[in-house]
Amino acid sequence: MLNIKPLSLTLHNERKDNLSYLSSLYDFNDKLYLITGGTSGIGLATAEELIRLGARVIITGRNREKLKSLSNRFGSWITPLDIDSSNPESGNELAQAVEQHGMLDGLWLNAAIAELDGLQQVTAENRSGPRFSDMTLSD
Repeated sequence: MLNIKPLSLTLHNERKDNLSYLSSLYDFNDKLYLITGGTSGIGLATAEELIRLGARVIITGRNREKLKSLSNRFGSWITPLDIDSSNPESGNELAQAVEQHGMLDGLWLNAAIAELDGLQQVTAENRSGPRFSDMTLSD
């Protein structure tokens, strides 16, 4: 039987254990990641973890105040972009910004708008935004 490390994290009581485990699997130093919807929630938490592990992160969001605050907080480790992922026309702007930083090592398509009235009300942004970003960046 093969001894393979699982890619998913087993949650531990201490966050430090998760970081140690993730660091043992991958070398994040000087890697570049793009996170759409990185100004809050899961996107922001992911950006924080990647930065702690030594990665540089490009985040997108629509709230300029949050983007500026994150830029001040993380300095050169983060590149905030005021881009609406649900707008297909923003794809070229995103691709140009990413191209200035070099090859991406990872992509986290997280941008969405939460409508908490039920699953039947999934917005167009939630369905189309990731597809627009992925199509633009994969060209």
